Amino acid sequence: MPNAVIVDLIRTPLGRRNGKLKDWHPVDLAAETLKALVDRTGIDPGIVDDVVMGCVMQVGEQAVNVARNAVLAAGWPETVPGTTIDRQCGSSQQAAHFAAQGVIAEAYDVVIACGVESMSRVPMGTSTGIGGAPFGPAMMQRYIEQNLYGVGGLVVTNDATYYNERRRLAEITAEKKLAAIYPRFGHVEAGGLMSYGPNEEYVATRAASFVVRILDGDSPADMPIEGPTRYELGINRKAAAAIDLALPASLMRKADRIVG
Repeated sequence: MPNAVIVDLIRTPLGRRNGKLKDWHPVDLAAETLKALVDRTGIDPGIVDDVVMGCVMQVGEQAVNVARNAVLAAGWPETVPGTTIDRQCGSSQQAAHFAAQGVIAEAYDVVIACGVESMSRVPMGTSTGIGGAPFGPAMMQRYIEQNLYGVGGLVVTNDATYYNERRRLAEITAEKKLAAIYPRFGHVEAGGLMSYGPNEEYVATRAASFVVRILDGDSPADMPIEGPTRYELGINRKAAAAIDLALPASLMRKADRIVG
């Protein structure tokens, strides 16, 4: 059984949201690392058996097999394949595991394991915005019956302003064993206890304004590359009263929208 050996590794610098890497298309950004590997090792890219790339948000600029697109953008031969995998936060790590397993199984001689994620251009959660909810009714029912919270429910952003309140929301939900924190205010209007997520009316209005600008002649490239930033906290007082849950006054003051 052959051993899998890491010959070289390289990465781009860590970037901030809307920072210095925001103007890089993720395909081109990934391609830069592939080209750098060739420059550093001196290998012929034509001998690469596969490029396995981890990516969670496989939509928009990271859709349609970003691994293969990066191979082509790097100028490698069209005979070099690429595949993109999603194991959520462990996607690139899984790429390394699959690459090593392929070598050990003698399916590969030379393989690249890598990953790409541009959260400036393809914000977290973008892939859930079209085509319906990713969690089907059977999965939701399974975890609701087990009184587990957080299935598609607790939306966490990088905005530290709400960190303490979000933590308290999670604590309340855990204490009461409720599937109570949802990403959309519609859940609260339907009887759910709390929601924390983007204001959908704002998102839709913002998107419509971009369409108007494009129809007026603006280039789509001039549209801001960022996700919805107007988040709101919703609370259903009737739902809280129904389970005899006293919500802290400090939490109520933070609420953007209240039902009941």
